[in-house]
Amino acid sequence: MTCALDLLTFFLRKLLYVCRLLAVKMTQKQYTVYHLPGPNYVGQTNRGEGARWASHAAAGKDVLGAHTVSHATASTLNTREAYHIGANDAYHNGANLTRGNDLPAYYQGKADHGVSGSSTPAEHVAKRK
Repeated sequence: MTCALDLLTFFLRKLLYVCRLLAVKMTQKQYTVYHLPGPNYVGQTNRGEGARWASHAAAGKDVLGAHTVSHATASTLNTREAYHIGANDAYHNGANLTRGNDLPAYYQGKADHGVSGSSTPAEHVAKRK
């Protein structure tokens, strides 16, 4: 009988541990970095891809082919977004108005994906007009 109780106690402790892990996961905010190929735009959201893409579509942007490029935590979100802005050349040849909030990651994304070319922020804004 004690063997059965020990086994039951073991499984109940494991179940409690898994429940605690799930509770922590469910309370953590999920962040996503996404790419819209139509306007060549990289963005971030914590609302989920579908809700964010719907707001882009409502604004008249082409969301066909939109896809997630990275999932992130709050502490890595800006780095991952900047990296993908560089990797997709979305600042110089796209709809991003900035290089993101992490310039080293932006330039690393460009280097990793063989993206060349640059312009000053003033030249970039002038191209859009």
